[in-house]
Amino acid sequence: MSEFFLSPKYRAKLLLALGYVCISVGCGSGNQNQPEEELTKVRFMADWLAVPEQGGFFQALAKGYYKEVGLDVEIMHRTGNTMQTLVVSQGAADLSIGGSDEVLLAMGKGIRIKMLSGLFQNHPYCLMFHEGRRVDSFEDLDGRRVMASPGSTWISYIEQKYKIKLDLIPLEQTVQRFLADSTREFIQAVFITNEPFVALQAGVKTETLLISESGWNPYKVIFSSRQFIRNEPEIVAAFLDASTRGWKDYMQNDPSPAHEMIADRNHAMSLEYMMFIRKSLKDFHIIEGNPSKGQAFGKLDPDRLTREMQILKDLGLVETVYGVDQMIASDYLPRVGAQVD
Repeated sequence: MSEFFLSPKYRAKLLLALGYVCISVGCGSGNQNQPEEELTKVRFMADWLAVPEQGGFFQALAKGYYKEVGLDVEIMHRTGNTMQTLVVSQGAADLSIGGSDEVLLAMGKGIRIKMLSGLFQNHPYCLMFHEGRRVDSFEDLDGRRVMASPGSTWISYIEQKYKIKLDLIPLEQTVQRFLADSTREFIQAVFITNEPFVALQAGVKTETLLISESGWNPYKVIFSSRQFIRNEPEIVAAFLDASTRGWKDYMQNDPSPAHEMIADRNHAMSLEYMMFIRKSLKDFHIIEGNPSKGQAFGKLDPDRLTREMQILKDLGLVETVYGVDQMIASDYLPRVGAQVD
């Protein structure tokens, strides 16, 4: 059964298309010489190099779930400061993932994209401290030197909310400076699923403070351009269905199909490292969220997104708070949460 709701009009089109495939190439195994069903190419842009935070997509690719719904999915990888929102809006990729704050900021600049589904219910961004140096509150960060990406929305949020000022230095793509800090006072913005493992492997114990504890907790979402959503509704629905199946399989069953493909693309990913990340996704309720808070896999809460955009407006980062229909292509949201245990 499909995890995503498809309107009757689009469902009818999809059934007709599947019926045509059966007539054209044959359903069943009677004729082994029949040509293989032609697959539709889909370019999906991830938000970084191959990592287990993309594990469900790789599981779907490795186990043939995309092919089963007629798609030939290419997972593209973001490098440097490439903005996925621009890549998708310009047609160089069909779908992508990114923070809901990134998508809302892009919308505020007139980029014609829409969210399709939630991916991370809770954002894994955190501040990493040396063991015993964790601050008790965000107010205690006032004047502290923090390595982070300049312009990140969470920085503006906590500085305004807690009336503090961080001493920011530009983020580097390694934790070497953190590891080499003899004062043990260095603070770095990282993913809780990732860099603490690297530090521990280097013999440095850490503590963390999740940015979400400040009240700023953007989703990570799957999004596409308005044009692609309008022109290719069956492809969008098929991609989301197969991706959901991949994520449930990756989190509940043997993750090795995805891990083998990830390790082949990213040689920094050892099996131990990948299993740490997958466990962190579970332990911190990154994917499925907390049911007691109304969170569920794939869900996008309109009220939560509206509050998020209001915060962006209050911070002076956008001029207008959009309506829900402008932010979300709601036909594709899960009818009920597909729990990923």
